[in-house]
Amino acid sequence: MEARLRTAFPSMHHVSYHGEDVPVHIILERLSQGLDGVCTLTVSFTDLYDTGCRRFLEGLDEFAGWRWLDQRWIGPDEKEASLIDMRERMPLLRGIRFLDLSSNQITTFDKSGLRAAVAYNGTLLVLELQGNELCSGTSSPACFEEIRQFGAAVGCSVLRTLNLTANQLGGAGLAAFFDGLPRTGTTLKTLYISVNVFDAPDTASNTGLDAARSIARFLRDPNACRGLERLHLNGNHFGWAGVRTIVHAVVGSHMACTLGEELSSCASTHIQPPNHSLLYLDLFSTGIDTLHSVSTVDEEDWEQHSMLTPSKWTDVLAHQLLENELARDACRQSALSVLAGARIVGCRATDTGGTGFPMLRLPMELRAVVLSHLDHTHTLNRAQYTNVLRYASAPSTIGYGLRQV
Repeated sequence: MEARLRTAFPSMHHVSYHGEDVPVHIILERLSQGLDGVCTLTVSFTDLYDTGCRRFLEGLDEFAGWRWLDQRWIGPDEKEASLIDMRERMPLLRGIRFLDLSSNQITTFDKSGLRAAVAYNGTLLVLELQGNELCSGTSSPACFEEIRQFGAAVGCSVLRTLNLTANQLGGAGLAAFFDGLPRTGTTLKTLYISVNVFDAPDTASNTGLDAARSIARFLRDPNACRGLERLHLNGNHFGWAGVRTIVHAVVGSHMACTLGEELSSCASTHIQPPNHSLLYLDLFSTGIDTLHSVSTVDEEDWEQHSMLTPSKWTDVLAHQLLENELARDACRQSALSVLAGARIVGCRATDTGGTGFPMLRLPMELRAVVLSHLDHTHTLNRAQYTNVLRYASAPSTIGYGLRQV
């Protein structure tokens, strides 16, 4: 294929390169001539392999000037504080925000430099790695640990979208990735991880079921999954047992055991709450028809009373996802009302002595209480309300919610 790459990019936003006829050093030489204004870079079908990918990423960091976050984070609050500080110091953030490295025969996360490029990267928002060979065909503990470490690196970044489709991670690799994602949550909004598990109908390893259980653990954890809205799992051979486990994690025990009806044979149907963040879940071609067996090993007691069947689960899942979307919209509306009020009050840096209510004479705690009444529907919980106040507390505002130094 013909390579397409310009030598000057002052007015461009997207640079795309496809083809096998130009080596890595030529690509880097051309990129070094200027990346001002470029936020999207596509380098696919170029057969970079691991060595070339590492050279490319290291050169890209040098030429594009990725911003690296403070590595002293010890929790989500410290991460948010670092991001706010970065935005205040660098209002015109430069660097590649969208990077597509699909179909480059990349086989590892470490030797290719992918893990190092992702961890603490404060610029990159979208990373496409579709159609590579990441850890394909390997089943060593070292490989699974590498996948787990990459998941941890994602948690130390500001990635919003990650595409790992068609890399043949296998069931154990898929499980390692989800187990590696930090329990404190990530910034991911969309995750494509389809076509990675290929259990045959007569397989004895049940790697797809193991992967489904790891995904379910992730989805059941409200902190780990707090930001994820879209999850694509098409083409992974979980079987009916695996799909059932994943759907249970999303809809919760009450919906699974009652299908929305008032009566149920289950003694307690409110043991496991539903997932409240997910808005879209793809589970097509997952081996439901060919991998029938339902394993009760490691199942919760309430799951044995589940009324989900291969013919009913899609409607139940769609109902829960719709509820999540409606709740998200209501939450955003309430947050916007509180934020608008907080900004208006905060912009009054000094008390002008006007005829209005002397808001700035109140203690900070009372100001926060007054602002909470802007949430007329009482939609925001305490953590969400605190996050809104923290976001509103830029140097130009009144200062409530700011971390004390």
